[in-house]
Amino acid sequence: MQTVEGREVVFVRTAKGFLATTVVTGKRGGGRIEIVDGLKPGVTIATKGAFLLKAELGKGEAEH
Repeated sequence: MQTVEGREVVFVRTAKGFLATTVVTGKRGGGRIEIVDGLKPGVTIATKGAFLLKAELGKGEAEH
């Protein structure tokens, strides 16, 4: 889970890499966060390295 421009996002794997996808969160505890909306069943998300994906996303925005 990362925060991008005030939105809570997870990075969803696509054919071309990862896509920041806005999610709605629920309960939090024990190092876990419930996702209550924003993901379809069966999608693969980045669970490690999400901070690096966020940094790459920011770097791409800074170049524009």
